[in-house]
Amino acid sequence: MTDKTNKLTKRVPPQEKLQASELRYRRLFEAARDGILILDAASRKITDVNPYMVELLGFSPAELLGKELWEIGLLQDVQASQDAFRELEQKGYIRYEDLPLSTKEGRRREVEFVSNVYAEDGHQVIQCNIRDITERKRAEESARKAHDELTAVVTELQRRDGEMRLLNRMNDLLQICNTQEEAYKVIAPLGGELFPGQRGCIAVVRASGQHLETVAHWGDEAPVEPIFSLGDCWALRRGSFQEVIDPEVGLCRHFISRIETDYLCVPLIVQGEVLGLLCLVGSTPPPGGNIRSAGDN
Repeated sequence: MTDKTNKLTKRVPPQEKLQASELRYRRLFEAARDGILILDAASRKITDVNPYMVELLGFSPAELLGKELWEIGLLQDVQASQDAFRELEQKGYIRYEDLPLSTKEGRRREVEFVSNVYAEDGHQVIQCNIRDITERKRAEESARKAHDELTAVVTELQRRDGEMRLLNRMNDLLQICNTQEEAYKVIAPLGGELFPGQRGCIAVVRASGQHLETVAHWGDEAPVEPIFSLGDCWALRRGSFQEVIDPEVGLCRHFISRIETDYLCVPLIVQGEVLGLLCLVGSTPPPGGNIRSAGDN
């Protein structure tokens, strides 16, 4: 009997257990490093807010209590709020992986939003847990940009490696050519590989020194006249390459037909002597003006 009596006297009353449980919950609520909002399910208005949520939003508790979620920027508008609560009523739980949120000062934050509904003291309440994931999102964006930049660098290196292999191949073939005509036949097909999607040609200075003759071309057709004078090309006049972005302002007169796209003329000069011209149509030059030449750099 004595042991049973002692056990009965040590048994904690239900009221004290409830109070202890509520105290533990309140401590967790106050110390949580996620924002927590408690809403009345019927009115959908905030009835309690923890300190971290106050810190995150910059509003005082008084400014948050009695407000609906859309009024503090957690949902875009009344319609979004109604849709969210309708889903919550159907499922008892909703989750948004990332939700935009503005603080009282107007700073944008990205948050993870989880909400569930449960009964408390005979009526329904809604608990919303809000986790600030702004820094994580920034880190993810930074990693994505770094990946994109690295991918671009790798792609560019692969392109340049391909060009170098083509140039080496062209050089090897040119070394064993016995005549200029053989060399021109080597240049034409490899020129198409070096400049895919572009029309282009090589013209060389004739013996007279006043005219050039087109000796190799790639693309559908040669973009320049079979024979033209040095004065017809402004790149040859200036002795430097010239990119023309807007064909309306182009000054070269050696084209067979009207040019509708950008083009590039590059004088071929060895030890100060002009030997020929490389011309590319559709050269996709860098932005920064209608015409660029070597002297502009």
